[in-house]
Amino acid sequence: MEQDIASPEKKILGIDEAGRGSVIGPMIICAVLVNAEQERHLKRIGVKDSKKVSPKERERLAKEIREIVEDFELLEISPQAIDGESLNRLEFIKIQEMYRKFRPTHFYIDVPTSPRGVKNFCRDLCYDIGDSPVEIIGENRADGKYPVVSAASILAKVERDRIVENLRQVYGDFGSGYPSDAKTVNFLKAKLHKMKDLGKIVRHRWRTISRIRPPLKQHRLPNEED
Repeated sequence: MEQDIASPEKKILGIDEAGRGSVIGPMIICAVLVNAEQERHLKRIGVKDSKKVSPKERERLAKEIREIVEDFELLEISPQAIDGESLNRLEFIKIQEMYRKFRPTHFYIDVPTSPRGVKNFCRDLCYDIGDSPVEIIGENRADGKYPVVSAASILAKVERDRIVENLRQVYGDFGSGYPSDAKTVNFLKAKLHKMKDLGKIVRHRWRTISRIRPPLKQHRLPNEED
């Protein structure tokens, strides 16, 4: 039976990530669990897509979110794990894990696929969850529409920013870590000869790395004729 939207028994889980497209640093997945009143509270403090909030404002909102919500969890996916598996598959598995931990009645997901893949992603998730009584709402850009997903987006972004800042203290200023950042690309080019030293922080299978690697030199065999 469908629960009333204001029912205190309503358990709402929102999931989003930060760092999915970066070439340096981890991806952070965040799940936020709230009840109906806590969801309204998130609306009142003005949570929104983390990309539309300044770093200072994100920090402030993150502190409030942690105090408001029923529970939350942050998962760090390392560059090595991302190099070894399909990113969509990794995220799908972690979303399943978070569902099983929190067992929500309503599940909101910022789906990490193209628009054409949203339906299949949600269908596969429903299949794997089985007969559990849960309403799944999966959309692209859900972080700009549903407060609980916005809250997850903010917590994930703040956590990734913290990790990236720590990495910069160790490895130097590589910018944001995204391929669109010229500082990041220039950092990688300058460190090509020391790429092994960056093994733990760089996604080596990312296209950005293959683009900046020099082509392999072709040496003529001793008996090769002109």
